[in-house]
Amino acid sequence: MNIALIVPVNSSGQEALNQRLSGLRTRFPNATIDVLTLEEARDLSRYERIACFAEDDRTLDSNPHRCVRVTSVGQVLPAKGVAVSLDDYPDLETHPFNRNGPRGRSDLDFACFHYFPYGYLYRLVGLGPINAFGHRIMADLRALENRNPDHRVIACFGGSTVWSICTTYEQSFPAVLERELNAHAKQAGSNRSYTVLNFGVPGAVVLNSIQQFMLFAAALRPDYVIAHDGVNDLFYSCTSDPWLLENHAITYQQQLELWAAMLHQPDFDKDPNLGGPIGQPTDTSPGLMLKAYVRRKREFMTLCRAFGSRFIWATQPFAWSKSALSPAERSRIYGKNDGPIAYAHEFRVVRAMFDLLRPRLASMGADHAVDFDERFGSLGAENTVMADMVHLNADGDDLLARHYVEVLLDLEHPTATKS
Repeated sequence: MNIALIVPVNSSGQEALNQRLSGLRTRFPNATIDVLTLEEARDLSRYERIACFAEDDRTLDSNPHRCVRVTSVGQVLPAKGVAVSLDDYPDLETHPFNRNGPRGRSDLDFACFHYFPYGYLYRLVGLGPINAFGHRIMADLRALENRNPDHRVIACFGGSTVWSICTTYEQSFPAVLERELNAHAKQAGSNRSYTVLNFGVPGAVVLNSIQQFMLFAAALRPDYVIAHDGVNDLFYSCTSDPWLLENHAITYQQQLELWAAMLHQPDFDKDPNLGGPIGQPTDTSPGLMLKAYVRRKREFMTLCRAFGSRFIWATQPFAWSKSALSPAERSRIYGKNDGPIAYAHEFRVVRAMFDLLRPRLASMGADHAVDFDERFGSLGAENTVMADMVHLNADGDDLLARHYVEVLLDLEHPTATKS
């Protein structure tokens, strides 16, 4: 297949171009891609597909099925107005909750929350393969239940930073971690092999990770569980119902309140797929928010150990973890005019709660505790690792994966790595 990627005059730089190319190679692995300027794109007849920047509204061909759009993070979308199809997502018809998910709503089809009896599902199409439940997992889970003793399974849980919504499949830290661990084993002449499973779900809090573990991972009895989280629990706690939080340690995504209204209120007229808090922050004590988060994570740890898993307790990094933002990061987060960021109050709470949690991490009883919030504090303006306030770019995920390689090799061979 031949693809023409049309670069607009006001292109946003080489990094964004490279990421778009990565996205196209992920979606069309055997294609030849030519990068053309608008001036060079006058005759496109020899190309089977025409790709343009997603933010470019230009129509380059009358056939919408010949055209794709590529976002700055590499997500490949069809032409505007084209609904998600089996070609985009082969598991679209696999079970009732996919079949009845959003359809025919243009770009919402490709990045959306949708109903599931246990929590929710999130469908993010266009950044590489996903399974029938939206996970970035291509492994046969049932086959892993009866794996060889030398075959280690590592299950990663968390929100959109574990799913890694600003990278292609192969750039995500679980995918990089799997490659690096297997390369290390091969180099060492070991018979050991590794499968790293990405159970991240955008928006997930620890209660969702517990559900995901029981639904999809418990039968595997993973050798290791990585719980890479923190921001969502504390962020959503700011607007979760105070009574539920105080009395039952229940934190939840605010769009679920909209879903309840949509089901039961006949005059409902809001967008049920909003991703952030929908109301004003409550006056709930930040200490109570942290207490609820720690309680749920300890419960998750106890559950994982009951199934024979060693537990890695990780605190995720975000933009304010860094000692200084790079110019590119600052522009992405604050805009060209250094304006205010969305949800500033919630992120200030996250920052304060991470500082309170740090001295307590070692006493939580995990097999290993990793404070990436602290580790990323060594990164300054010369390092561009954030794609936005919360999510890492490909370089950030690569850094994350290499830290996890050290942690896991230390747990696998404690004497060898310390000698």
